[in-house]
Amino acid sequence: MSSILLMRKVTNMKQLTTLTLFLVSMIGSVNSLPIEELESQVFTKINLANSMGCNNFLKEDGAIFEQKCLDKTNEINNLLNKLWMFGENDSDSIKLFKRMWIDDNSSSIISTPLIKLNLVYLLGQEYGISGDTSKKPNHISELRGYVRKYLMSNNPLLLNRAVSAITYVGEPKDVQLLKRIILLKIRGISEKAIDSVATILNSEVSTSMFMKDILPLVNSQQLKDRISKYIL
Repeated sequence: MSSILLMRKVTNMKQLTTLTLFLVSMIGSVNSLPIEELESQVFTKINLANSMGCNNFLKEDGAIFEQKCLDKTNEINNLLNKLWMFGENDSDSIKLFKRMWIDDNSSSIISTPLIKLNLVYLLGQEYGISGDTSKKPNHISELRGYVRKYLMSNNPLLLNRAVSAITYVGEPKDVQLLKRIILLKIRGISEKAIDSVATILNSEVSTSMFMKDILPLVNSQQLKDRISKYIL
């Protein structure tokens, strides 16, 4: 890996460590949390969301937006992320994520895209961002296929989740979909897409070439500055 990309990843790791320590202090304990406790909390939230009629939340373009369902979805995803970050056993967490992924109960909020996309984001980290194919889970192509269709979404909530997820399961040819998102100039999401391209390509030279090609197409100075950081 190139020195510049490595330094960027190290910096991101330091930022993540700082954020993690802050979250731990907010939680009030640095001890690992029993998976049974967190899993129980997850399914309590799921059952509550289902009882509120949130099982079809944002499943279709143009679906009615309901803040109560977004709130419940965020609570579930936050618990899943917490389970991955603070759970006592990563393999048990992965098993839970896989069970939720293959759940085909369409009457459950688990089947909604904001939950599914977050599961891809978490499952994709099973083999990390190194691109080591020897550690690549067999179902990665299924996960990638699911995410790709939401990279074309006009819903910023879905698009944001999809960009996060494709970072961990994407292939070099997916950067063309991310190019579209960069050019949409959606604050926060376009910047994320730029970083996702660099992670997926995992090559200083290839990343630089991509960024040089897209730079003239961008008008936003903020995006230009972000892109320029990756140009040799």
